[in-house]
Amino acid sequence: MKTRRALLQRCLPAALLLFAFPGEGQPVTQIAGGQWHSLFVKGNGSLWVMGADDYGQLGNGSNNTTNLPEQIVGSNVKAIAAGGG
Repeated sequence: MKTRRALLQRCLPAALLLFAFPGEGQPVTQIAGGQWHSLFVKGNGSLWVMGADDYGQLGNGSNNTTNLPEQIVGSNVKAIAAGGG
C-alpha cells in the first residue's frame, strides 16, 4: 500500500506538469484519475497513461507499473474515464 501511495504521489504531479510544459505544442485537454493510475488526452487527441498496471488498466499490453507518461493511442480520443482497476 505504501508503494502505491508513493507511485500516486509521483504520477499526479507529472500529469499536472504536462499542463505547464505540454511538449510538442500539445496541451493536456482532459485528465481522468483511477485508483492508482492516471489517463490524459493531449490537444491532438492522443491518449497517455501512467501509474499502476496490475490488472492491465493502462492498456499497454503489459502489467508493468510506470511513473512516466506512456502514449497508448495516437489520435482521435474523444473522452476518457478511469476506475478502480
